[in-house]
Amino acid sequence: MRNLKRTLSLVLAAVMLVGMMVVGASAASSDFVDGNEITYAEAAEVMTALGVFEGTDKGAFDPTGILTREQAAAIICRMLLGDDAENLTTNSTVFSDVAADRWSVGYIGYCAQQNILAGTGNGTFNPEGELTGLAFAKMLLVALGYDPAIEQYVGNDWAVNVAADAVDAGIAVSGVIMADAMTREQAAQMAYQTLEADMVRYASRGTTIQQPDGSTIIVGNTAAEPVSKTDSDYAGDSNDDTQQFCERYFADLKKVNGEDDFARPASQWKLKNDIIGTYPAEADGTFTTAVDKGDLYDVIGRTVYNDITASKPTDFSVYVDGDPVSSPDVADYFVNNETDDAKGTAKGVLTQVFVDDDNNVILSQIHTYVAQVDGGYDEENEELELDDLGLDTFPAVNTTLSADDFENLSAFEDGDYVLITAVGDEVKTIQAAEVVSGTVTSYTSNKNVTLDGTKYEYSQGYSSTYNLKDDYDLVLDTYGYVIYADGVEASNDYVFITNVAQIGGVNKSFEAKAYFVDGTTAVIEVSNADDLEWESTDKTKNTWFSYDEKNDGTYELGKLNSNDSASKDFNTTGKIIETGDARISLDKSVRLNNDTVFVIRRGDNVNVYTGIRNVPDVNITHLESDAEVEVVAILDDNGYADYLFINGETGELGVSGSVAGDRIYILDTDYESSQDADDNKYYVFDAIVNGEIGTVNLNSTSDVEVGLYGNVTYDADGYVNTSDLNRINNAVSGNDLRVWNVDSTIAYSSGVLSFDGVDLVLADEYTIFLNDGGTGKTTTPSRLARDYEDDNFKGVISAVYDGDAVIEVYVDEDNSVITDETVAEVEEAVSDAVVNADGAWGQNGDLGNYVAHGTWNSDGTKVTASFEQSAISTESNAITWDTARFLGSLHKNGATTIVYDGVTYVWDKDGGLQGSNWYDSSDKGLTTGDNANTLVKALADAGVFDGDETATATLTVDGVDITITFSVSE
Repeated sequence: MRNLKRTLSLVLAAVMLVGMMVVGASAASSDFVDGNEITYAEAAEVMTALGVFEGTDKGAFDPTGILTREQAAAIICRMLLGDDAENLTTNSTVFSDVAADRWSVGYIGYCAQQNILAGTGNGTFNPEGELTGLAFAKMLLVALGYDPAIEQYVGNDWAVNVAADAVDAGIAVSGVIMADAMTREQAAQMAYQTLEADMVRYASRGTTIQQPDGSTIIVGNTAAEPVSKTDSDYAGDSNDDTQQFCERYFADLKKVNGEDDFARPASQWKLKNDIIGTYPAEADGTFTTAVDKGDLYDVIGRTVYNDITASKPTDFSVYVDGDPVSSPDVADYFVNNETDDAKGTAKGVLTQVFVDDDNNVILSQIHTYVAQVDGGYDEENEELELDDLGLDTFPAVNTTLSADDFENLSAFEDGDYVLITAVGDEVKTIQAAEVVSGTVTSYTSNKNVTLDGTKYEYSQGYSSTYNLKDDYDLVLDTYGYVIYADGVEASNDYVFITNVAQIGGVNKSFEAKAYFVDGTTAVIEVSNADDLEWESTDKTKNTWFSYDEKNDGTYELGKLNSNDSASKDFNTTGKIIETGDARISLDKSVRLNNDTVFVIRRGDNVNVYTGIRNVPDVNITHLESDAEVEVVAILDDNGYADYLFINGETGELGVSGSVAGDRIYILDTDYESSQDADDNKYYVFDAIVNGEIGTVNLNSTSDVEVGLYGNVTYDADGYVNTSDLNRINNAVSGNDLRVWNVDSTIAYSSGVLSFDGVDLVLADEYTIFLNDGGTGKTTTPSRLARDYEDDNFKGVISAVYDGDAVIEVYVDEDNSVITDETVAEVEEAVSDAVVNADGAWGQNGDLGNYVAHGTWNSDGTKVTASFEQSAISTESNAITWDTARFLGSLHKNGATTIVYDGVTYVWDKDGGLQGSNWYDSSDKGLTTGDNANTLVKALADAGVFDGDETATATLTVDGVDITITFSVSE
């Protein structure tokens, strides 16, 4: 365990990719949702595996979150006590602001008792207060055995003394300002460095003498010395002279020196038999571009250079992507003052130099390659297939990756660009590539390209040509160099031409029926029919063309290369496209992805869908004799369809499925007539469109009924086709849109809304809409259950599913109105928001640090709040706290205004006083202190919180009166 370099993971995080590693005993950084944001990945992984650090309840490590005082106490206790830290009692020390049931109370008590961390004065601890790096370093030094009194970690000079000892002990984190508040990842790094710091002891702690002024001094003490193997309490490696922290407190933790997959010096951390991870050592020199031989010479210096070139040289080894270079020539890499590039160094190549204590030199070079995900993650086989994009530089590796070897494959989707590294025929690391998009304004062959004014250099081995002023996607490697470029065709670059007819005479001009990829149609004049070799006898084309609209309004069309398109005439009924299909068989196999634009023509109506997840099922439902439905695709260089045109008549094509297209809920059959600038009539209906309350424009009023419609289509003018409206009128299992006629009670429990034998499992995010006499409103499931707990609901309930969960519910009650302002809702606001936990009442939600003392009861408009006299004091008035929570609960349940004593109060969303945020609306904003304009202050001024007699206050909440009676008993 001795003489080990401190291997910060900065190099790994900054210049390497998300790597293949054996899963350790606990979460690795890639297990956290924010793992790619962690700078000190090695420290985070090791300390998490030891159970010292934990992620948040949302699966994040929160690397930049500020370390709090109670978190620091927990970290130290877990480092010193291991699993026993969870058994700490609350008997050690009690601070007035640390409740007996607070999660951190045991940790705080232990640290205070052991003089590791003191309170903040006046009997308080401030558990959520920020902790500086100096304060955390002091705690770790004490954990190492340093006596805070002897080392003068108290008094005016405590910070200077702590900083000096932290550096000497090797726990100070390079580049971190210790006087600043410490982030969680910085704390993890400091704790990690403490693992390999020496434990210390004192032969004598001296005598403490109290001075006349009350201060104390220590005399006769010895200096702190490392714990050695001759000490009776030594616990460590028998080959070591001194004991490290990890040897004493984490005997099952081992660090073994070796090499990683790329043959770089590395350390492997193991906890018992579980590998936490393997981490490369910190390089003496790191480069990601071409580097002079002289610069590499400066990295190793003259002494090392002489050693590796001497008659009895030390070892000099070169590895390229993990493979050894046979008999490397030192002169190819290291020459003093030489400006020629060192062999193999280039833009996008990671070159690292490692020099050990014996002057052995290892030079490592690692290349990054680009690939594209082919088909998305295969959940059944737990595999991800990569496409090499036809690049000659791509290594000969197995492009089928298994979840057994990589932890993050499921995060990638079809068509994603990824960066990989490889050793031999095995991919070793994979990560998502950064893609920048824009217009190319200039480029220099084999050097760079300028996109929207920003110049990007090429990665080694890549170059491309471009059409100036065209849009491109540039794929960047880990270091910001272009590793691949892909042309992006603008949405108006292509047009599908169906029918053509010659117009005019000698000039042979043609008109053509054109379908654009944004769903619009037009009859255009084609100016270059001669170039296209069109003849007067031509009637149909059914072909994609590129186009350029001229200043005179005519269009110049361009033919597509046969390799750029694929087509097929379907002449039998059946499926053409199914939602989610990744391929379609035309005259060649065509790949589809989430960027494919589907243009579907059905007679005069055209619909456009983007992506295989959004296009509905398309079927040929009927064909006349000898009729055909043409399907024509434009392909990119990789065989993916950029655009797919399905050319059908209204009676031929059927579109099915649900959420794939727009969905609307018509609230009322009343409408307003209107007319656009082109004299097209349309009709405006109140509706809920894709989950948003508003209006929708229809091209007709025929057959429009109240209810839910799926797969809404639009005519050429952008108005909803009423002829295609598909009103949902059943509840077929498996369909995304379902409707029930209901005559039953309604119940709600733990995310499940139940009625008439139907259970709707609500998604994490959902909305319940009410059709209130033609007006769209929202409500909650508990309100519905309360209103129809005893009496049957008679009406229609519709639901929108996303998988097995429901994201939208539509409620339409026959001849009845469910309102938002009823006495029953006020009762719910009280009963739901004021909850009892172990005898302490409080607001259901974020209550801050207070513990309430009252008992609250409600029967709708009358509320009783009862308190014991012992709960009332000048410094902490429990009635005030409870009332503030109660008022906050009204806001959380949707209240917008409260009127008290003739004054209207509104909620301040930015206020920091929780339930006290209701302020006088006639003022400009919330004010606090003695001049507060809050409702709580008004109630206090009225004497309702005095606690010496029964008091009442009547509040009008969104038009509903609530009378609160405050009573105090001995």
